[in-house]
Amino acid sequence: MSLFDSAEDALSSAQFKHFADDGYYDGSAEPNCRVIVDTETLWLQGEESTSAREQVSLSFLLSEVNPQRGKIVIVGGKSYKLGQRVKTTANEAVHLVSK
Repeated sequence: MSLFDSAEDALSSAQFKHFADDGYYDGSAEPNCRVIVDTETLWLQGEESTSAREQVSLSFLLSEVNPQRGKIVIVGGKSYKLGQRVKTTANEAVHLVSK
């Protein structure tokens, strides 16, 4: 389920805490939110297909209580837009999704 699937493009504080790591929802200098980049790769071979899935945890500082779809977060010097596909090719799509 996407971070925003049931939130109508916005999350309440209580909803967001569900997705934040315990103990890191305090505005400190430490990362206080983690989301998963969910990579699903599909290989199409004739009428058959195979797929592989990989999930990588990203950490970022949360400066606002209510993140919204389209909010920009910076992870490791790269900018990500919440709810946006990070990368899409002919056979690969990477999404920011919840835990």
